[in-house]
Amino acid sequence: LTGGEPLLRPDFSLIYRHARERGLMVTVFTNATLVGEPIVSLFQDLPPRTVDITLYGMSAETYGAVTGSADAMDRCWEGIRALHAAGIRIGLKTVVLRTNRYELEAMREAARELGVRCRLDRWLARRGRRFRGLARRGRRLARRSFDDRGGRLRWFFTQTAARIRSAAA
Repeated sequence: LTGGEPLLRPDFSLIYRHARERGLMVTVFTNATLVGEPIVSLFQDLPPRTVDITLYGMSAETYGAVTGSADAMDRCWEGIRALHAAGIRIGLKTVVLRTNRYELEAMREAARELGVRCRLDRWLARRGRRFRGLARRGRRLARRSFDDRGGRLRWFFTQTAARIRSAAA
């Protein structure tokens, strides 16, 4: 379940429960800032396939710059810790931005400490002319520091850059 932040919906629990009770495997994409006891209990009763949590950085400054909320990072990590402590399967993801590119290794290390995966989210990638430079920097950065199993990240950036070039032609 996604669509911006799905936990903002007042009827999220109803929709989620309806899907799970009908046997659907559900992955929830969230920033975890709204994860509280009711959501943790819901996920314990009807476990999701996974909860994919978007990280925007590892410092309050970066988080604030990206989200516009000074306390978003603290709320995100509270949600992550609550889900992890409850035994809910979580994964962390991020996107390379100018503001967070120096924090990618710290994100990977935080995921490793939790024993969960951390990946770059290809669906959150920026588009347009400015993305070409970001894609080049992202490829170089991925080769140096980020976990790039099987070259998937390089493949993604190569394919995305090729699509941008062909659309511009």
